Amino acid sequence: MGLFDKIIKKTLSSAVGEALENVIEKVEDKTALDLTPDEAAKSETGRTAASTAASSAASAAAPVTIDKDYFAKILAENFSEYEVKQDISPASLGGGGRNLDFGLYKGGTLKGVVVLVEHNRDNNKAYKDAKATCASKKIPFINFYLHMPNEKDFVIYRIGHMLG
Repeated sequence: MGLFDKIIKKTLSSAVGEALENVIEKVEDKTALDLTPDEAAKSETGRTAASTAASSAASAAAPVTIDKDYFAKILAENFSEYEVKQDISPASLGGGGRNLDFGLYKGGTLKGVVVLVEHNRDNNKAYKDAKATCASKKIPFINFYLHMPNEKDFVIYRIGHMLG
């Protein structure tokens, strides 16, 4: 389903951009017939600005690659009061399971864990063991699905809420 989501998103963003440009051109063509040379020059400036806005809107809709680097950047920029460590072994916490993608430390104490999960990987034993390890140590645990959009504000909100 992820492949179809990407195709649909790409098709929609390009279709919206094209439709916006077509509307702008039709309006300009209709008004250009009734304009003086000075008004036409001003209209061309407006057309350039509108075209730039349409291009910006289309590029803003371009999907961002959601991966470990994306989350590392968000953590570094928005949670600078924490020391961020990657690939924490649950064995270091006295438990088992998969590695924890990010650990947020303050004063040498682990304050929260962020785990990145592939589609349907939150249902396997390694994930459940890692989550149980954190729960037994009363360490806040949060996961993000990599196939989901995970917009920056959403990620910041969820991690901030987890950390209290």
